[in-house]
Amino acid sequence: MLNRLIAMGKCFVLVFVFLLSAFCVEAQDSFTTVNGVPGGTSYEIQFDQTTNKAYSIDTWNREGFVSSDNGGTWKKFGPTNFSFHSFLIVNGKFYCTDNTAFYESTDAGATWVKKSSDIFSENSRLKKLPIAGDVFVLSDCNGVFISSDAGISWKKISTSSVCSYSNYSLDYTSTGDLYFSSLQGVFKHPLPGDGVWDASKVVQVFANQISGDDYTLSVGVSSTNKIYITYRNSTNTTTLIASSSTGNSGTFTTAVAPPAAADLGNYNYWSLSPAGKFNLVASGVLHELTNEAVPTWTSRTKPNQE
Repeated sequence: MLNRLIAMGKCFVLVFVFLLSAFCVEAQDSFTTVNGVPGGTSYEIQFDQTTNKAYSIDTWNREGFVSSDNGGTWKKFGPTNFSFHSFLIVNGKFYCTDNTAFYESTDAGATWVKKSSDIFSENSRLKKLPIAGDVFVLSDCNGVFISSDAGISWKKISTSSVCSYSNYSLDYTSTGDLYFSSLQGVFKHPLPGDGVWDASKVVQVFANQISGDDYTLSVGVSSTNKIYITYRNSTNTTTLIASSSTGNSGTFTTAVAPPAAADLGNYNYWSLSPAGKFNLVASGVLHELTNEAVPTWTSRTKPNQE
């Protein structure tokens, strides 16, 4: 368990450094090293485009830090003695959860309004769907939950637990279809025509291919709404597949994998930057999908990791 958490922490550091470089120095083909946040590893990194500030949540103490100089210096933000379990910025508004509630801030984290009293576990993923209304979705070790009333009330839409300190993912198409992974497979909840989100509408689009839990299963959605999945095959090799067409999860085919990764390994993470760049972080290396029509990956140089 400890080794798994350490591996996740190292991967979070890499994602953190990449995201700063993706937002701040997009023209470059290599990483720009920045000062790490206090607390060591970073669990979550968000960038506020309205203020050009970077925000990070440290993995171990769950404290929030903000940088106004592209990661050069950092200072704390957020409530005193607060433990962030998730963090999200959308159009200048901040959202987060701790182990007791969902909160919103409209003044860059200076003050927070408690919106609900639901209990959320650590290692949560929080998203806001790109559809009408304030629809939020959260994935944690207890399952996948959705709120259609700006975070006031939450409803579980997954039929089983999502993880146990494992890699898990949560993403959506621009039309509002929701995808999430668990140890057993990848699932989809289509945007409901009647506006009602419910576990009965969840369909499995990909099943676990090995006996036991697959800690490699991860799903991501590109800017063209194409669905990508990494998983372990029967020979215990991580494989990459993609939907046969944009916005369609009915048929998956083997996709061209990054050439620099013979084995994508465990703990794979998908990232879509505001500029539309689609990336896969796997085994400590970041791969950018530079051409989706003729699948071409560019493996980015990374800083030395201990």
